[in-house]
Amino acid sequence: MKTEKLFTILCIILLSLPLVLAALEAPHAFYGTATINGRDLPLNSVIVAKIDDAEVGRFTVTTAGKYGEDVNYRMFVDKGNSTTIIFYAQTPQMENYVAATQTAEWQSGAVTELNLVFTGDEVLIPVPPTPPATGGSSGGSGGGGGGGSAPKADQKTQVFSNLQPGKPGIIQITNNNFTVTLVQFYVTADIPTAEMTVKQLTDKPADVSDVQNAYDYFEITPNNIADTQLNTSYIKFHVPISWFTGGNYDRESVKLLRYHDGAWQELKTSYINEDGTYYNFAAETPGFSVFTITAQAVRQAVTQKEEVKTTTETPQNKTEQTAEQTTAALGGETQTVKEVKQQKSPSSLFIGIIIVLAIIIIAMAVYLITIKKK
Repeated sequence: MKTEKLFTILCIILLSLPLVLAALEAPHAFYGTATINGRDLPLNSVIVAKIDDAEVGRFTVTTAGKYGEDVNYRMFVDKGNSTTIIFYAQTPQMENYVAATQTAEWQSGAVTELNLVFTGDEVLIPVPPTPPATGGSSGGSGGGGGGGSAPKADQKTQVFSNLQPGKPGIIQITNNNFTVTLVQFYVTADIPTAEMTVKQLTDKPADVSDVQNAYDYFEITPNNIADTQLNTSYIKFHVPISWFTGGNYDRESVKLLRYHDGAWQELKTSYINEDGTYYNFAAETPGFSVFTITAQAVRQAVTQKEEVKTTTETPQNKTEQTAEQTTAALGGETQTVKEVKQQKSPSSLFIGIIIVLAIIIIAMAVYLITIKKK
C-alpha cells in the first residue's frame, strides 16, 4: 500500500513538472558591440531591453563599444508577454533613450551575439551656463565660395573648468548660422580650465588646399588643451537637404575632412537622421583644426560603389562577407549589421530530471507488478 502511494506521488510530481519548468524558464543572454550615432557607446551607458514596452533586461556598459563581453556578465533578458525584444540606450550625458535598429526574438536559455546600432537624436543634459561667447560675428556679408552655400561667419567660445579623463566637454549650438550642432571631446589628463572655440567660416582659408564639392568650412580651436591631451572626440553637424537636391549629391557619400599636417584627412562619418530641413551627421576626430564637409555626385558615388563591388566581390569574398556582415536598409538608412550568431542552450538539467523521474516511475511500476504476482 505504501508503495502504491509513493507511485501516485511520483506521478503527480511528473505531471506538475512542466508547469514548474515553464515558471523557471532561463533568460535569454546577449552580448556584442554597441554604437550610438556612429561612435562607441560610452562607458557607464545603460542598455535597456523591453518587450511590449515593459522592461525585461538592463545592462550597464563597462567597456566602451561593447556589452556582455564577459561570459559571466552577459545582458540577461527575462521572458515577456510576447517575444519581440526592442533595445534602447542612454549615455551618461543624455536625458532620453535612443532605440537600436536591431531587434531580437526571445528564446529561453539562448545565448546570442547581437551587435547593436543605436541611432536618433540625443537630448543632452543641460550644460551649466557659461560666459557669453567672445568675438561675436565677424561681420561682412561675404559671398562664400563653392556655390555660395556657406552661412555667414560666426563663432562660439565656451569655457570649461575641471576637465577630467572620462568626463566629456560638450558644446551645444542651436544657432543655424553654424553647421556644427555639437562638439563632444575627451581629455587624457586633468585640466583645471580650458576654452574651445567653434568658428563658422565664410570661405576656404587661403592656406588650405581646395576640396571638390565642399559644402562649407569651419574651425574648432582648443585653448590650453594640447593635442596630446585630447582623446577621440565627436562632432555633430547638419547640412540642408536642399544642398543635396540642388547639387545632386549622394547623402551616403558625405564625409567630414580635417586639415592636418598640410593635407585633408578623411574622418569616420555617419548619417544620423533628418528633420525635414537638414540631414544630420556625426563624425569622429582625433583633434581639432579646420574642417570641411564634402559629398560626391549621385552618379559618381554609384559608379564607385559598383567598381568596389566588381573588384572585391569574388565568390570566396562574397561567402566570407555574407558570413561576417549583412547590409540592411532600415528606414531609409543603410546600416551594417554583423551576422547574429545564436547558440541555443536547452535546459538539459530539466530534461535530465524528467528522464530520471520517468525511469524511477517505470522501475516502481515494474516493482509493483512483481509484488502483486507474488
